[in-house]
Amino acid sequence: MQLFKIVPLIVIGGVVGWYFVSRNPAFNAAGIKEVEQSIRNEYAKNADLTLTEINLLKESDRKLVGFVKVRVKGLSDPVMKSCSATLADDGSQYLWQCQ
Repeated sequence: MQLFKIVPLIVIGGVVGWYFVSRNPAFNAAGIKEVEQSIRNEYAKNADLTLTEINLLKESDRKLVGFVKVRVKGLSDPVMKSCSATLADDGSQYLWQCQ
């Protein structure tokens, strides 16, 4: 009899846990690639800049941090800029910046 009381609780707990985990947006590999491509596209708009490297890592489910290396026309050494990206609460969009 006790088994019939415990099994439904385990099932309900699993469903509730799955619901909250699935509703928690997070950057996945495809999302990270999308942010990297967005950064590449933005830097490609400036003819005086050549993006040579992008490195982004997950700091948390909704935040990426890292850097870009950029060659600037007229300078011999590349410039390194810190970057971050944040995913919206609902996971529908992200905002990135490099400075």
